[in-house]
Amino acid sequence: MAAIHLRPFAADDEQFLYDLYADRRAPELRSLGWPPAEQEAFVAMQFRAQQSGYAAAFPDAEHWVVGVDEERVGRLLVDRQAEADVVVDIVVLSRYRGLGIGTVLVAEVLADADAARRPVRLTVIAHDQRLIRWYERLGFVVAQENGPHIGMEWRPTRAQGA
Repeated sequence: MAAIHLRPFAADDEQFLYDLYADRRAPELRSLGWPPAEQEAFVAMQFRAQQSGYAAAFPDAEHWVVGVDEERVGRLLVDRQAEADVVVDIVVLSRYRGLGIGTVLVAEVLADADAARRPVRLTVIAHDQRLIRWYERLGFVVAQENGPHIGMEWRPTRAQGA
């Protein structure tokens, strides 16, 4: 595989983010059996809600578009808060999943956090055991359970103040 690279989100990436969101939700929507027009309306509404929610909750987050060669393949949204780095969103197009792209992205976030001696936090849907196990393999532990979500945390290898 070619080198994975990040670049800051730009206004002309909006349609790509929409397509990425639709790709992420496609398996779930197919299982509902809704007509295509209803699926499209639902995805559009949910995408707008996600984007405005992220902007309101994480106004200073670093928003990266993930690329492989010249193709956009995903997004990484990281908020560097006072007490920890928070992975707000990490997603890769379905046709690129399983190739190690997500692992490389998380490894970069963890390396930055380790150098700064900062923990990394994220939230996962509780029923997605495959994703929870993947994060556990990357060194995250379950830090809290909050209804339909699981809060996970990774701690730096170097002690604070060392």
